[in-house]
Amino acid sequence: MMNIHLVTSVEQIMPLVKVYSHVFAQSPYNENWATAESVAHFEEVLRNGRGICLFAEEDGEQIGLILSRFFVWHDGMRVFIEDLFVHPDHQKKGVGKKLVAALELAAREHKCVALDLLTQKEADSVAFYEKQNFKPTGYIQMSKSITSLGMR
Repeated sequence: MMNIHLVTSVEQIMPLVKVYSHVFAQSPYNENWATAESVAHFEEVLRNGRGICLFAEEDGEQIGLILSRFFVWHDGMRVFIEDLFVHPDHQKKGVGKKLVAALELAAREHKCVALDLLTQKEADSVAFYEKQNFKPTGYIQMSKSITSLGMR
């Protein structure tokens, strides 16, 4: 039986750090997360207390996680989903759906008005989120690199 738990410290979810690095190293993400950076990423959200982090556990094994943070917008408090990932052996078995549902319940308890996220256009996650009733918005993410060879 799968259970969803609230995360209060990074130490609680260390088994998932390697899963995180593995999942996001795959296409289309191709992100190279070292253990130290992964831990720092989770700690950043957990430290400020302005987010919700939940993990899924089945038969004593941690199999997935959703990491989010609160933010204020013109229409009220919202929750931004930083990350949602599931161990590859447990994908397409409802784990992600249950994590999103648990986050939505917690967000409603905090009087939030919406859940927001960014995902890769080419990722399977687009179809997953659409099944969870997420809709594309009119916004586009833009980024500007500010590192250069002469400034390191």
